[in-house]
This record gives sequence, structure tokens and C-alpha cells, in this order.
Amino acid sequence: DNDMGMLEILKTNMSGFPNFKSDVIRTDLTAFHLGISFGSILLACNTYSTLESYNRKMALKRVKDHLLPNGIFSAAVF
Repeated sequence: DNDMGMLEILKTNMSGFPNFKSDVIRTDLTAFHLGISFGSILLACNTYSTLESYNRKMALKRVKDHLLPNGIFSAAVF
């Protein structure tokens, strides 16, 4: 996410699950380059459906470039 307030809420909510480990990263969904890959990427809160068509394509490209082989991408879409 790019909204620090939303990320703080996420961190607060995650603190109730001490066995759940996750990286919380602030960045632009359509243009991030982290230099690392992940086994799973979660796009929560209907974020994907709020993007314009072009930005959806860019976001999916960025996600694909950051997934490990056989990695899992999950998105909440409603």
C-alpha cells in the first residue's frame, strides 16, 4: 500500500497474531522494484478492483516479477 495510515492499521491488527510473519512495505503498486522475491503476495481490501485497467496490468506485472517460481498471488476482489 502507499497509505501509511492504512499500513499502521495493518500492523496493529497483525500484532494480535504473533505466529504470523509478514513484511509490510509502503510502495506504489504499479511501480515497485524491491530486488527480492516472495513465496506469496496478498493484495487485500479490494485494492485491485479500484485500479484503472492500465494500472491493473502494471500491478500484475510487478507482482509476477516479485513471485518465486510456483509462488502464490491472492487478491480480494468484490
